[in-house]
Amino acid sequence: MKKIIILTILFSQVFAQGEWLSGTAYTLPQGRWEYGLFQPVRWGQSENREISFFKLSSLLMPNVTVKQRWPQKGEWTISTVHSFYYPTPLLKKLQS
Repeated sequence: MKKIIILTILFSQVFAQGEWLSGTAYTLPQGRWEYGLFQPVRWGQSENREISFFKLSSLLMPNVTVKQRWPQKGEWTISTVHSFYYPTPLLKKLQS
């Protein structure tokens, strides 16, 4: 039974098709929000721009990431990701 559960989880992850997964060039549709406990909060600001941040790590190191999708050329979709991180004094104290 344990092997069946493991195989089911494995195959569901391998064959999952998500156009808006964070590791793809696609951005979230305008106005869509995605939340996760250990994943970033993501917001589709427009059809070509997505803004995200990690809510748990924001206390020690505030961050924001912007994914910009550029005009498509045929079947190719190209996006760039730009991030900003700022270490807080609390993080610096914890590192020492």
